[in-house]
Amino acid sequence: MKALNHIQLQNIRNKIKEDVDILLHFFDNIMIKSLINYYIKINFKTFITSNVEILLNQCDFMNEVKNATLFKDNFKNKKNIIIPNFYTHFTEMFHEVIVMEYLDGPIAKNVPLERLNHYLEPLQSFFFDSLYRYKIIHGDFHLGNIIIMNNGNSIGIIDFGIVYYLTDEISNNLFDIMFLSLDKDNVKNFYNILKIAVGMNCSNKSQHEFILKILKEDKTIAELSQRDFSANLLIKIINKILSLDNVDLIPDACKLFLSTMSGLQTIEYTNNNKSLGTLLRMYINKSIMIE
Repeated sequence: MKALNHIQLQNIRNKIKEDVDILLHFFDNIMIKSLINYYIKINFKTFITSNVEILLNQCDFMNEVKNATLFKDNFKNKKNIIIPNFYTHFTEMFHEVIVMEYLDGPIAKNVPLERLNHYLEPLQSFFFDSLYRYKIIHGDFHLGNIIIMNNGNSIGIIDFGIVYYLTDEISNNLFDIMFLSLDKDNVKNFYNILKIAVGMNCSNKSQHEFILKILKEDKTIAELSQRDFSANLLIKIINKILSLDNVDLIPDACKLFLSTMSGLQTIEYTNNNKSLGTLLRMYINKSIMIE
């Protein structure tokens, strides 16, 4: 009989709501507001309230089971990518309980980097196939949700509470950003990437030139643009956009963009922080060989 993992959350939604209320009250303090505005320049109250629903959605175990089942079907032919079986009838009977197949191995964050290097192919395959073949991404793809299986050649993926479905437009925009990373003309491509990122995340076209000007003048972003493209650069770009006042942002697009780049950052880390272009080229070459 297969071993099982059992997760149970009792009254978690109410606990999250209570904690959010405490946080919002904390950020109402005039001194705290001033410090945050001076040093960080992010409206934390807006950030928290816009992300509460994401936290609460992770309490919906039926939704997580549905998400995991979809990913399992997508990767059913990938022998080195393991999505655990979920025993749905337990969750249907008890909504605060989830029971799934046990994945035998340590989580990736507890594994030495030199060992993680050997799992780049399945990590890339999971990330890029999800993004471009199936137009769905794991919204919390990091080393804590990756299991290095003890069988020696495969990875397991867990925690499907946050999943994003991509429209054709968003998928094409993300493809364009990554495709531009393949070209060595950093200066030209840097500005093209800025335009795509701004267009994805700001709904008001009349504000685009203003945002682009701010991004071009940011010294940290400009410095990073002189190197090979990375997820870190793209995260800096979106965080800068989020810090601007009176900008008509598209909250869902911002969350999806950050989740995608955070996942990409995980892939970069497991391969000694090689550039985005290098990783994408490796994935494309491998896909061609397989096809």
